[in-house]
Amino acid sequence: VREAGMRGEGGGRQAAAWLSVAFASCSSSALALGAARRSALRSRAVLAARRDICRGAEGPAGSARRFAARKQSLLAERRRDGSRSGAVAGLRTQEVRWGRTMAHQEVGAEPPAEPADTIFGKIIRKEIPADIVFEDDLCLAFRDINAQAPTHILVIPKEPVTQLSKAQSQHKELLGHLLLTANKVAAIDGLDKSGYRVVINDGKDGCQSVYHLHLHILGGRQLGWPPG
Repeated sequence: VREAGMRGEGGGRQAAAWLSVAFASCSSSALALGAARRSALRSRAVLAARRDICRGAEGPAGSARRFAARKQSLLAERRRDGSRSGAVAGLRTQEVRWGRTMAHQEVGAEPPAEPADTIFGKIIRKEIPADIVFEDDLCLAFRDINAQAPTHILVIPKEPVTQLSKAQSQHKELLGHLLLTANKVAAIDGLDKSGYRVVINDGKDGCQSVYHLHLHILGGRQLGWPPG
């Protein structure tokens, strides 16, 4: 430009023309780059959608197994370092999206040396609130606030039996009554038509965390096998 200006007015006009062409070329390049970037983003989105479709092809049971395995791995890492990782927090959000409010991971605890009062005892005495769906003289059924399925109900005896392995012959009628109550409670949510599972955790390795005998009634979705 400086040289063109030194040559006079004609050179200045020529320099201005060159600059105009240069700016137009740069603008065209920027537009081309923007279009290429948008195309790459669209391609990435298509690939992600295809990946999600492929993952979904394995069905809810397979996806649930993958998710459960990932969660167990992260929870084990969390227990080792004693800190709450962002990954675990992210999994909690994903669990809600799955429609499975698995916010609580039940972990087996050592049985107490002596029988002790538990949260279930407080629920029986109405000292703390619960969503009770059935009650009679022998037992109580209420919805688990940390549901592992669309329907997750606990059935507990009013007699403080700590665990199934501690039940004695005198508990025979009570145990039968608990199973019949589970049958009745499952029908309240229509699970008698689709099917359901009754689970009793016993001891630390059985993942019992509250030492008051309780039956889990799980249903409302396709359950996987084997459990645990």
